[in-house]
Amino acid sequence: MKYRRISASQNKHAAIRIQKTFRGYSKRNDCWSFNGILNQAAALKIQRLYRGHVGRTIAISLYHFYRSKKVLIIQCFWRQCIALRMVRLLNAIRINRMATMIIKQWRGRCVRKLVFAMRLLIRIKQATKIQKSYRLYVGRCRSHMIRTGQLTTTLFYHILW
Repeated sequence: MKYRRISASQNKHAAIRIQKTFRGYSKRNDCWSFNGILNQAAALKIQRLYRGHVGRTIAISLYHFYRSKKVLIIQCFWRQCIALRMVRLLNAIRINRMATMIIKQWRGRCVRKLVFAMRLLIRIKQATKIQKSYRLYVGRCRSHMIRTGQLTTTLFYHILW
């Protein structure tokens, strides 16, 4: 390597250039470290924002989960209420049908007793008519026998009783 001789003005210029380069390097280094601080602060801010977003998302999903769970609980109680109403209604209908059956059986029994009594009365009336007809016949026969002289007093009492 060959070295050239540098003049004083060139030497001054070279010194200024070295100082300029060093100062630029120093400033860039400071900027990088400041940017590093800024970058770190920005990273912390981004992390804070992201964690807040994730927390809000979880909170919203939990809110919807518990809300839907509450809705399901309310729906369950409502369906249970409807089912109990239906059971009560069916029991009332069944009790009503049973009461109607009992009333129907009772009325049928009363009507059968009435029909039996009416048939008995009709039989009694018919028997009374037959007895009346027989007594009239016997009376006619007696009167005929008395008129013709066929009936004696002993025979009269015997026929009478």
